[in-house]
Amino acid sequence: MGRGHGGKGNHLAAMKFYRKGTPHLAIEAVKWTGTNCRQLVRFIGCEFEVHWPSMMLIFRTSDGNIRGYPGEWVIKSEGEFCTCTNESFEESYGVMR
Repeated sequence: MGRGHGGKGNHLAAMKFYRKGTPHLAIEAVKWTGTNCRQLVRFIGCEFEVHWPSMMLIFRTSDGNIRGYPGEWVIKSEGEFCTCTNESFEESYGVMR
């Protein structure tokens, strides 16, 4: 079992914001690639577990454990986190300009 570890840097510089529906709900999201541990630690704000060989990530929130697999998105909306498949994400969200 591995652990994600934080790094230095401004994650907002590379962070994209997304919208869903009308009226627009602004969210922040990062796609879990299986290798972007530092980016996720900065985004989530805590360490998480990575289970090998599936590369499933698990991080704890006040509502319980959140799981995600490579290719899925970690979404932050109104201070809460969830994960979403890439297909659902592309159908539901668009980049805010």
